[in-house]
Amino acid sequence: MKVSHLFPLSLAILAMSIVPAFATGPITVVKAGYHTGYIPSGFDSNDRVQIVGEGIFPNTCYRPATPRVEVDEVTREVKIAPQAYQYDGICLQMLVPFDQTLNLGILAAGTYRVIQENGGGDLGNLRVGVATSSDADDFLYAPISQAYTETHGGKTSVRVTGSFTDSCMRLVDVTVSVEPKVLVVLPIAEREARADCTAGNFPFDRSVEIGAVRSGRYLLHVRSLNGNAFNHLVDL
Repeated sequence: MKVSHLFPLSLAILAMSIVPAFATGPITVVKAGYHTGYIPSGFDSNDRVQIVGEGIFPNTCYRPATPRVEVDEVTREVKIAPQAYQYDGICLQMLVPFDQTLNLGILAAGTYRVIQENGGGDLGNLRVGVATSSDADDFLYAPISQAYTETHGGKTSVRVTGSFTDSCMRLVDVTVSVEPKVLVVLPIAEREARADCTAGNFPFDRSVEIGAVRSGRYLLHVRSLNGNAFNHLVDL
């Protein structure tokens, strides 16, 4: 499996040039920033919307803090202010990548501009469609515990694993949509109408080949049971 991490060279040079060797003072909350936003498609007005921001800390004295998020459904803007905890102590001079899943909740249908308030520029556009039913999801999704990509012989696959708690549940399909910076994975499940269903632990494991994919960094966004999602950054 091919795994690598690529970061903008200009950000790396800036980070190493402005940070001292030692942090001083108590733990404080400071502004942070994302260099890339990953915004999956396919959200409807009945979904819990999630996007991911990725950034780089200049040394080991920083940790992600909860960002401030403001959604304006009138102007169709999502304003995000990333934050970090800065710790006192010895700071190793190394770049530390970080990413955060941002839970935006249920949004009205429309196209939203995702704005980074700390001067980092727009992260992209978020499109929310109109829900076609009153159900929580368009499909019953399988409960995902792990998801990752595999590359063998120039071919890339997405693998998902998990466990059902009912013997009548089964994984019927796994669809993958390849977007410019996101792989959207839908693990679709169903429950068979049988009288002999029992409770327990029933693992599943499915790998789906997605063919040729342009090299780059992607968000692996996998929908899961109960409105959850598995988010993981991968390099292909």
